[in-house]
Amino acid sequence: MWWRLISPLSWYGWPQSPARLYITGAFVSFLGGVLLLFGGCEVRRVAQTRAWPSTMGTLDVSKVQDITENQDHPVFRLRVAYHFELAGQQFHGDRLTPLGAPNDSEQEAAARAMAHPSGQPCAIFYDPKDPKVNCLEPGATGKAWTWVWLGLAMLVLGAIPIASLMFIPAPKE
Repeated sequence: MWWRLISPLSWYGWPQSPARLYITGAFVSFLGGVLLLFGGCEVRRVAQTRAWPSTMGTLDVSKVQDITENQDHPVFRLRVAYHFELAGQQFHGDRLTPLGAPNDSEQEAAARAMAHPSGQPCAIFYDPKDPKVNCLEPGATGKAWTWVWLGLAMLVLGAIPIASLMFIPAPKE
């Protein structure tokens, strides 16, 4: 009976059983584990960019773009494009961070644009194994950690009904 308190389907008159809740919990935990694994790989990959070597290049484009979809919450992004030469070969890039440009407020995006003025020389960090993979600001970003925290939350929330098997005896019906 206790599962009816936390099962939304039972609120609408659908018959429920503890088994369905346990299966749903296992599924949510599984998805949480997948997101946690994906986020962990992203955090690791992004953290490795801190060790990348850098070279000087030229910032061709640095402009703030309005990517607002909902007028209640305006969102902006700094769009960059740059080029650099490495071992006599030309490379181009358009990544501000390893995972792309973050969504910011207009003030934050403008501050980033002032830190990366168009037409100026800039330090470009590149993967020594593949210089086509490059960015202006190496290191972990909040976007990578979001997947880790979301996965962890889903893993824990999905595990609650499963863990209850050990603490709450099944009802006798």
